[in-house]
Amino acid sequence: MNYRNIILVFSFFQALQLNAQCPFNPTVLNGNVSLCPLQADTLSTEPANSYQWYKNGNPIIGANQQTLIINQLQDAGASFLVVSTINNCSEPSPAVQVININVPSIGFQVVNSPDNTACLGDGIELNVSEPFNTNLKWYRNGIQIQGQNSNSLIALATGSYSVSGSISQCPNTLRISSSTALTFINGPTPVISLDNLVPSLSTPNIAGQFQWYLNNSIIQDATQDTLLLTQNGNYFVEAIYSQGCIKQSSVFSFNGIFVDCPFNPTINPNNLILCPGSIDTLQSIQGDAFQWYKDEVLIQGAIQQQLLVDYFNSVGSNFTVDVTISGCTERSNQVLVDGWIFLPITVNTLTDLPLNNLCQGDTVILQVNPPYTNNIVWKRNNSIIPGANNDSLFVTNTGIYTVTGFTETCPNYFNESVLIDFDFKSAPVPTILFEQNSNTVSSSLEASNYNWFVNGSLANQLNTISFVATESAEYQLNVEYQNGCFASSLPLQITITGTEKIELENINIYPNPFGNFIQINNKSNANIQVEILTTDGKKVTSIRLSNNYIINTEDFKSGFYFLKVSYENGKVLTYKFIK
Repeated sequence: MNYRNIILVFSFFQALQLNAQCPFNPTVLNGNVSLCPLQADTLSTEPANSYQWYKNGNPIIGANQQTLIINQLQDAGASFLVVSTINNCSEPSPAVQVININVPSIGFQVVNSPDNTACLGDGIELNVSEPFNTNLKWYRNGIQIQGQNSNSLIALATGSYSVSGSISQCPNTLRISSSTALTFINGPTPVISLDNLVPSLSTPNIAGQFQWYLNNSIIQDATQDTLLLTQNGNYFVEAIYSQGCIKQSSVFSFNGIFVDCPFNPTINPNNLILCPGSIDTLQSIQGDAFQWYKDEVLIQGAIQQQLLVDYFNSVGSNFTVDVTISGCTERSNQVLVDGWIFLPITVNTLTDLPLNNLCQGDTVILQVNPPYTNNIVWKRNNSIIPGANNDSLFVTNTGIYTVTGFTETCPNYFNESVLIDFDFKSAPVPTILFEQNSNTVSSSLEASNYNWFVNGSLANQLNTISFVATESAEYQLNVEYQNGCFASSLPLQITITGTEKIELENINIYPNPFGNFIQINNKSNANIQVEILTTDGKKVTSIRLSNNYIINTEDFKSGFYFLKVSYENGKVLTYKFIK
């Protein structure tokens, strides 16, 4: 029910000041109505003094009768109600829906003929698709087939077929299907005849393709109208006119020519396995004449005692030979020519390191998997690596690596691996530098992180490029670069000589290295200018003094500084300090 429409109706009544509820309840007598395509119907209500019909909450102009005509084309999906008036009291009915019945397109399926063809005299079954089950009529070439009114038809003649019908809910709504062409082929049944001179069987060339059978088994590649006989047995042939039309001959039994000879031909070797790309020879016993067969099909010109076979054309096939001695012909047993099949060469990567973050100094081991274990050759950037002929290779340098190997089973067969790309990121080895005057230890290279070791123990507080050593010990450095690689220096034994005191012409300055202060003793009592500069020349502090003085360096950052002393006579002395 459309409540919004009812509210609109009530609002309309309130505007007319018809607030009182009437003593009757009008209804649309039909209730919800279902309409078939193009169908019309009538809505009606109980008798009253006057009426007004509404569609989707809107009054229908001129619709003021007890009944209302609706149709599927204009009204399907809409809701309707009526306002009835008796003795000046108006009341709306509940809304009803007009429901559209959807009737789909009709169609049918061809059940037993994939290509819509059949032999003349056979039938093609056609089935109507659901939900069509009423008023069914079948047509061939546009003409109704009399007496065919079910949902299934067995077609027996060439033509264009269609069907019409309706569904039970809408019996007057007729649907007509599209047409499907069916073809019935006049395919004669093949007849087998024997030619004793060859010997062979043949059938009239009445079809585009044939298939011969021996003892109910298909004869491979026997698809012509003539078959050369090679053994006794029961034969028949199929004439294939189309996928939907195949005719089969009667069985022809042949036992007349092939007799047992006093010898049994054999083929040597009887278990030949060829290597990829190779050629070998099959050989029969000695005889007066020979004829070779591949998968029971005669090999033209193969009339010698030997037969060449090769990997590409012979592997997977069975070979036999007819040997004739003193006019008696006997066929050998089948011999399968098999072939070695090798998967592509594969290489294992042996390492616990992440292959996407290799560093200089890392090692990755490449190992060739069997069966490629002979004559191994490793290459880097398409150049042979001298001496790299083992099944394993230790890789330490950036490059694209490949390996070529031969198999022991087939020593002339080789394979080359796919490209294996390695990138060893830069990780130069740092050197520990030591400045004796300031006892400063530093790295020769800049890095992202510095791990200093003193006598083999990690000094956690020292993550800096340099620092002042306070003890005589063995120092070693491990650095981490921005690319994630690590490198370690050689250890360096350092001996600390103590804190240095600088004496400059009656001036003592100490300590160096300094901590929270620098002490200046001016024994000359002359005026001097003392400046402390950073290594890039920026002035940190400047003092003029004539006697002793202590400079507070608590807020100075760790690092190198220059202390500059200027005398009144113009002489300037500079010395390096470190905090």
